[in-house]
Amino acid sequence: MKLKSVMKIFLLGVLGIVLAAFIFGVVSCVLTFPHESHSVWLYAKFKHDWPEELVGHFPALIPENAIKPKLAHFPGCLQGGSYFQIRYGLPDEEILALYDKFSRQKTISFVGGDRNDHFNMKNGAATTFFYTEDIKSGKFPPDYEILVFDPLRPSSSNWNHGTSHGVAISKEKKEIVYWAESW
Repeated sequence: MKLKSVMKIFLLGVLGIVLAAFIFGVVSCVLTFPHESHSVWLYAKFKHDWPEELVGHFPALIPENAIKPKLAHFPGCLQGGSYFQIRYGLPDEEILALYDKFSRQKTISFVGGDRNDHFNMKNGAATTFFYTEDIKSGKFPPDYEILVFDPLRPSSSNWNHGTSHGVAISKEKKEIVYWAESW
């Protein structure tokens, strides 16, 4: 009888240790695994963490007159890509001025869509998904023009790893999305 009680206590102890180890592992993973951030307050830190050649076109600070700024930042994990986007509205004349400025810098542009659409087009280019959108489809609506600042790729290339950067502008909504990606 005494042996059964000792065995029960032993098994409960082992089960408790296994359960505690499992919970510790899950909590550690959740706390250390990279995750997407939407904190507009961390904009300057995120911008500082990216190479200047990819985020040099981003504003130094979010303008004080920015309307409803939204941010999406993912630092990447293992071979998973990283991305950084800031989206906000501005008065009409400022959006038009930015559109004129960035139109002169682009190498190619697309109307609506996402990175997969743009990359797979004839003479396409890698762009981005719409990480800062409100409805989470990943695609830019047709009122956005996605302006790419990267060199055009040879038509025979098939990228496995690379970078892209640019802006997406909706003159209709008076919004701009600055973006940079690395994969």
